[in-house]
Amino acid sequence: MKNFKYIYIVVALAFLAACGYEPEVERAGESNAASLSAFQVLEARGYTSLNAAIEYAGLTDAIEGASDSLTIFAPTNAAFNDLFARLGVSGLEDLAPETVAELLSYHVAAGGYFSAGLPNSMPTLLDGKSIYARGAVLNGKSSVSQADLVSTSGVIHGINRVLDIPADNVMAAIDADPELSTLATYIDAAGLRSTLASTNGITILAPTNTAFESLIDLTTIPQEDLIEILSFHVIPQFLISSDFSLSSKYPTLLGSEEDGVQEIRIGGELSFNGVAASNPNIMTGTGVVHKVGGAVLQAPTIADFLSPAVQGNVNDGVSFDLFGNVVDGAGYTGFDNIADTFSIYAPLFGPVYSDFGSDAAAVTYIENHTFDGNINLYTQDNGTKVTSVNGSEYFITEGAGGSIYINDLVRNAFGAASTTTIPGYNFTGSIPNGVFTPLPEENLLEVATANYSLFAAIVEKVGKASLLTSGNKTVLAVDNSVITAATGITTVAQIEGLSEEDDADFLDALAEIIDRHIFTSVNFARRMSTLPSDITNELDEEVLVGAIGGNLVIILDPSLPETENVGFVATNITANNGVIHEVDGLIIL
Repeated sequence: MKNFKYIYIVVALAFLAACGYEPEVERAGESNAASLSAFQVLEARGYTSLNAAIEYAGLTDAIEGASDSLTIFAPTNAAFNDLFARLGVSGLEDLAPETVAELLSYHVAAGGYFSAGLPNSMPTLLDGKSIYARGAVLNGKSSVSQADLVSTSGVIHGINRVLDIPADNVMAAIDADPELSTLATYIDAAGLRSTLASTNGITILAPTNTAFESLIDLTTIPQEDLIEILSFHVIPQFLISSDFSLSSKYPTLLGSEEDGVQEIRIGGELSFNGVAASNPNIMTGTGVVHKVGGAVLQAPTIADFLSPAVQGNVNDGVSFDLFGNVVDGAGYTGFDNIADTFSIYAPLFGPVYSDFGSDAAAVTYIENHTFDGNINLYTQDNGTKVTSVNGSEYFITEGAGGSIYINDLVRNAFGAASTTTIPGYNFTGSIPNGVFTPLPEENLLEVATANYSLFAAIVEKVGKASLLTSGNKTVLAVDNSVITAATGITTVAQIEGLSEEDDADFLDALAEIIDRHIFTSVNFARRMSTLPSDITNELDEEVLVGAIGGNLVIILDPSLPETENVGFVATNITANNGVIHEVDGLIIL
């Protein structure tokens, strides 16, 4: 059979020459003029190993006689040395001439293609087996190192690796690789051999024998389970490594997300659900095999993580069991679509469904702790506002040692400074040490008006209301008694009655004081208590905040005793656009 194939290759090349076969040639602006034969061009460019191989295989006359109709991919001398090392031979003389002829024929495509116009798939003179180009990379392994050399036989491209002849189909490639013998055994046990051998346009993620060692013997599990595991390693598309898009998902033989089935997610350095490719891009006539360093398994979904099967004792303190009990009890369907991704924050020792008076209250609780996409609240910057799926809002606050809190109250149960989350297929899970309390709907001005009426009235009178209604701020408000002691004003009506003409200086002074009590970022008490630190007010002044005698104070003068600075009376009074801290005096610098 090999001798017949060898004769066929020589005859095919001679036929091309005799018939003047000349398909459309993509020139990319190159000239058609060529006076040197392929052999002469290769010799002049230093491809001596390839010329020796052509002579050894008896293909010189056939290639030289071909008209301007071929694309020759010419391995460099170094590429041939690499081939000999891979094959464990010392040189050409250790290989049969017909074997070399087959190998070289796989490096010749009918049609003259310049590098700028290489098609994705090029049938070669070896039984029509194709070379797959992605830009200047061939079969995902060899790169064009010298392009567009013109000869009387067509176009020559130097390449840095000898191309491997593809197996007829993916099963043939698996059977030929001793590192994939366990996979072949499992395929037979699952009854999938015929399907994989006959299906065109597929990609196999092939765990090596070593990769399977960490699993139980899969021939001992029910066949339907084995079929499911192996089918998840087959993508019904022809995909070279460069065809994959980072972070994209691809359906398998099991189906797609539209069918309610998991897909495979692509990670960096070509990984599949976190399993790295160890030897990608093994080409075959029907598909691609990517050897991988582990079994590519399905990840837990939200449904798995909140499964009632693990909720026998809903008071066992397992946060996701308790959260799942609320989800099941309320009949919540927001997690049903496997294509939707969420971040779930299930409070440690949180409530169960029976703790709620209605399904609506339970759903509000669920959605207060659920965020769209994969968002790790514990890696957000201080002052960032985040929004849950039902529109509830929270501020991220930073405390001592970089620890992150939600509204200064709740942190990660794994530790104050921990950013640990639990990954799943369509979710990221986390366990905070308490229940989230959403920000109120009222803005800073509305909250100040309700609690510090004179302070709020002054803010409005001096034209600073917009500072408390837009943007996210920190406000140091004072009780009415502080305003009265400093100004003699006792009612809102007195403030409203101030004249812009007669009381202009007084109003200017009040405006300056207000600017010193409004800060341009959101800083909850934990953030302030981690200092001494400077925070910037609306006058762009840096105000020193610190702890003296265990109490949080605005330090007007570091040399003054605590009693002469401005102390904090109440902290963390939240509004939709910031936080209010009550202090016991006006900041007058």
